Amino acid sequence: MAPPLSICIPTYNRAGFLRECLEAFLPQVTPHRIPINVSDNGSTDGTRDVLEEFRRRYPLLTYRSQPANLGIDRNMVEVVSMTETPYAWLFGDDDVPEPDAVARVLRYLDKGYKLIVVNAATYNQDLTERVEDRRVNLSADRIYPPGDHDRLMIDTASYITYLGGLVVVVKSWRSVDPKPFYGTDYVHVSLVLRYIVGHTAALCAAPLIKLRLQRQTWFSRYFEVEMVNWPRTVWGLPSEHYSNAAKQAVCDERPTASLRRIISTRAYGQYDRRAYDSHVAPDVTIAGWRKQVFKIIAALPQPWFRIAFVAYIRAQQMRDPSRYALAMFRLRETSKW
Repeated sequence: MAPPLSICIPTYNRAGFLRECLEAFLPQVTPHRIPINVSDNGSTDGTRDVLEEFRRRYPLLTYRSQPANLGIDRNMVEVVSMTETPYAWLFGDDDVPEPDAVARVLRYLDKGYKLIVVNAATYNQDLTERVEDRRVNLSADRIYPPGDHDRLMIDTASYITYLGGLVVVVKSWRSVDPKPFYGTDYVHVSLVLRYIVGHTAALCAAPLIKLRLQRQTWFSRYFEVEMVNWPRTVWGLPSEHYSNAAKQAVCDERPTASLRRIISTRAYGQYDRRAYDSHVAPDVTIAGWRKQVFKIIAALPQPWFRIAFVAYIRAQQMRDPSRYALAMFRLRETSKW
């Protein structure tokens, strides 16, 4: 019997983490003969050697080496194009599945959902410290019938920016043209939130993934990715299917005009004069006086804003302890990066 699922891993220069990921998958996929597809985005480390080793160990592993870095969006589309199974589980190359993850995901496939969002727990870089029990803070599975797209987006959109939580129907994924979303860093979000319209999705609330919180390959572009590309992705979703109220619940339409967001990104070290010159100064919708304030923030010492932001999130601790713990962890880690 042909397997219903493939594991699809886009990778780039993460040979050590990729090895750990594949080691965790091998005992789970072998009994079910589940293919593993890897698209290597022009890595310059030992990624190809790792892939050759695992292909010898598991003949159902297929990889494709891109001649150059295509960007994360194209690489995600590439890896799904390699699969011949009805479902594909997009998985991050630096993360690790829990020991029963594959078996539990397979049970969801029998129910015919067009999208399965698989929850994760957040860990530090070496997976020794659990920072967050659930990225999506729901303790029970949730089903999203046709017409419940707003609730699906509100519950999961910020989480599925992380591609490892997505089990997609391959035919449906391919039904949406990805080209308009290349260069956004969020092609996967754009595709699934379009194709799921009129269909049923499910959230697996149990955290089946160990999500490694670390410096990403796009960290130097964080301001552009998070403050420009992400709101464009959310607010660019079709208004006939997603309400403005739901979009606002996910993110501000113009976070680059928000004093609070500018201060927080400065505290994290993700906003500086380069970000100001590239994304704030050219924005004609931001008032001149506000731009001057943002310019000053970019020039002032970052530690001042870290101190102020720590005080702010400590004031929020009683209201949401889990978000406080994550914010403090991120502040601590970004100071190392």
